[in-house]
Amino acid sequence: MRSASKDTCCSRTLGENETPVAAYGYSDLELVILAVARFYWQAFAVPESQSWLLASDTCRRTFPEDVACRIATAVLDSVLAMRRSRSSCFHFNNPNCPGCAEILSEHERQFMNVFSAVHAHRKGPARTHAMILCEGACSDDFLASLAELSSMLPASQHRQRRSARAARLI
Repeated sequence: MRSASKDTCCSRTLGENETPVAAYGYSDLELVILAVARFYWQAFAVPESQSWLLASDTCRRTFPEDVACRIATAVLDSVLAMRRSRSSCFHFNNPNCPGCAEILSEHERQFMNVFSAVHAHRKGPARTHAMILCEGACSDDFLASLAELSSMLPASQHRQRRSARAARLI
């Protein structure tokens, strides 16, 4: 096992099928979507964390005022649509721990693969990754919700180097 980071608040190491987030070279936009989705996943897993407030705040700090709340709601809609399609537990990493936030679970990776493919208008890969993430169940609502989210965002800047600001959000 490899260490997640030397400067973390935990001693977490990479588990099976986990990868450092940095290995994927996500764009700033993708990193923000990942952070927002993680806050929603945490809100469902640990309701008393009230992490949905952090999801909303992240969108308000990142996106123009006229679309920030709509984007936060669209990410939530995508998370809910995915949850309705899956029957097993979704594994995600704690967005509030710098060490854990540097790690990408297999499920998070699939979610990001679907988002990235939808945002880049690659329907085949989007459907394939959605089918895997939704465990073979109907993923039409999930794909539609991500398409709605994508329509609110700037054009795909797939795999650009992340800025210091985006790095602070994850």
